[in-house]
Amino acid sequence: MRKAEPVFPSRTRNGFPAPRLLMTASPQAELYIDGLLDVSFARGTVRIDLYSLSATAKASNGQPLPEHRQRLILSVPSFLDFVGGLNMAAGSFRDKGVLPGTAPAAAPEGGQAPPAPAAASPEPAPASPAPAVKRTPSSPNFAPVSDSTEA
Repeated sequence: MRKAEPVFPSRTRNGFPAPRLLMTASPQAELYIDGLLDVSFARGTVRIDLYSLSATAKASNGQPLPEHRQRLILSVPSFLDFVGGLNMAAGSFRDKGVLPGTAPAAAPEGGQAPPAPAAASPEPAPASPAPAVKRTPSSPNFAPVSDSTEA
């Protein structure tokens, strides 16, 4: 069996050495998720709510319902490092053909870089900002909001 190659750098995005992590066996060491319920920003932290599909609760069409599993709470610098690491891993997986997408084009013979694509004309800025969309929090930490309270 071939040993997995690490896809994360030895340095973080700000140039500091990456911390060495020691994984210990615990009930929360591994968690299977199907996706993200919500990503929000409040009080200076980024909150990422994770879900997996329920084994028992079903929608009216028979599909399993998402169940909140865990919340990640990160500082803004940690969130940026997290996203950078995921992007690096995704790029590495694409290069290896594990994920769909195009791998970066190889340099042509002779060591010359491929010609640069023609610059696209800049799009005009919108005349006015788009109206803010009011979202109902999907976190179990918030009580449901009814529409009757709005004026």
